Amino acid sequence: MRKYGAKEGAFMAAAFLALAVLGAMTSCSLGEAVYFLAVLALLFSAALYDGVHGRIPTIVPVALSALSFGAALFACGPLPSERVFGFCFGLFVPLLVRVLWLHSRREEGLGMGDIKLLAALGLLCGVGVVAVLILGSVFFAVESLVLRQRELPFAPALCLAAAGVLLL
Repeated sequence: MRKYGAKEGAFMAAAFLALAVLGAMTSCSLGEAVYFLAVLALLFSAALYDGVHGRIPTIVPVALSALSFGAALFACGPLPSERVFGFCFGLFVPLLVRVLWLHSRREEGLGMGDIKLLAALGLLCGVGVVAVLILGSVFFAVESLVLRQRELPFAPALCLAAAGVLLL
């Protein structure tokens, strides 16, 4: 798997910084701004760590899930039923893709870190996890065309897509 260098890391930092400024400016309250910035910091750390080391630390999906439950307590974001749907979709669809790819190609196509991240994003975004998955796949396709690489980390594209969906 190709690891990210300084140029890719700087591009990710600039993109997440722009999203952080937009999110903070469009927030209705201070609590919502802090929540968005905390989620964005976790997404950026997952994207950067996966880009450099090729894996996602388990603490990131756990922390995103905890933030999601905290937001649900304050009636912020999607309804609980939407969060359950998002979690199930974010967990089982990528898991099915992983199993089918492993069975047909005899190689790992999607790591368990990406699956755990998508499940946590499902708790965070609710039904919007479908848009995260589609938008992340488009970002990943563009990234692989621009960098002319086949094996790239998937988390940076997913995290950027999730930040965009949460901003909207």
